[in-house]
Order: sequence, then structure tokens, then C-alpha cells
Amino acid sequence: MKLVRENIFEFQRGADPSEILELGRLQKTIDWLKPYLFKSSYSINQDWTIDIKKDFIVTDSMPNLEEFPEFIQFNICYGNFIHRSHQFISMVGCPRIVYGDFLVDRNKLQVLTGCPKQVNGDFYIQDNDTKFTENEVRKICQIKGKLKV
Repeated sequence: MKLVRENIFEFQRGADPSEILELGRLQKTIDWLKPYLFKSSYSINQDWTIDIKKDFIVTDSMPNLEEFPEFIQFNICYGNFIHRSHQFISMVGCPRIVYGDFLVDRNKLQVLTGCPKQVNGDFYIQDNDTKFTENEVRKICQIKGKLKV
């Protein structure tokens, strides 16, 4: 009779085990969210996606945000998601569903990758590096309010 032992985790030589096990990811996520969600509550789901209970608003007084770090992935925003008039270059990490308005106009967006699947309010995406068409946006996002391209 042969004994087979399976490891729960596979480790790479020289890799930091705390990174492989994602130890500290919760605190890193909370610390990153602080300046952006100081007036809104949120929850971090088991799959590490983030549900925003109110609004996500990037203002001029906050750190400039070009794109979300790879450990940030929003899931549902129950309010408005507003990131306008900055240097935003990617929507990767944006919520899948926004129950309010989704405003990413006047940025540097070039592609729709990461765009929400559903926006129940208005969707503003005009004045970016790329001029998106209404058909391009509506092909990947169901919008219940106005769409401004």
C-alpha cells in the first residue's frame, strides 16, 4: 500500500509565504480604501471583492488615482461611483454593478475593459483619450439612465 500525501499549499522556493497565503491583504485593502471611502461603509467579500454601501468619489483633495491596484476589485456600488476629471487610465477593478451614477468622464481612458455590466443611473464617459460610441458602451453595459459619450 502506497501512502500519498497532498499539500494544501504549493510553495515556490524563495517566495514569501505571507504573499502566497495573502496574509495582510485585508489590512492592505482597508488601508488603501481609507482616503476614498471615508464617508461610506463597505464590506469585503470572501472572494476579496468590495461592496460599497454608499458612494465612491475621488475628489481633488485625494491621492491622484490612475488605476486601481491589483488587489482592489469592486463588486457592487449601492450609490454613485464618481471618478471624473483626473488621470484615470483603466476601469479594471471598477464595480460590476452600480446602483447610482457611474461618472468617469474627463479622464485618460482608452479601452472599456473593466467597465461595469450594469449601471442603474447615468453613465458619463465623454472627454477621455478615446471617444467611445454609444453602441460600444451599451454592448457591454446595461444602462438605465442617460449615457453621455
